[in-house]
Amino acid sequence: MLPKEWEKKLIDLNTTNLTDKDIKWADYVFISAMVVQDASAREAVDRCKKLGTKTVGGGPVFSVGYEEFGHDDIDHLISNEAEDLLPLFLEDLEKGCAKHSYSSEEFPDIK
Repeated sequence: MLPKEWEKKLIDLNTTNLTDKDIKWADYVFISAMVVQDASAREAVDRCKKLGTKTVGGGPVFSVGYEEFGHDDIDHLISNEAEDLLPLFLEDLEKGCAKHSYSSEEFPDIK
């Protein structure tokens, strides 16, 4: 779903530690988390902020639980289904006008 030309690194915090080197390497850290992973997601966001790396949040903790998480702690939010919203965010990001929050009540056709 992300542009092919981007260098990407996938780090599963269930199995791997996120290092400061990983965070500094990235222009953006995309974080997807379930509500049960709230503490881990918060720690990752806090570390990114401290190191000056922008964050993009998605998944249930940022859609269902974003009020508790802290809406302003994330640079960009993709609420609900990324299949429809991520292309809009990426287009705006490329133009230099990415919004703080992208959301939709629509669901992608999975047929």
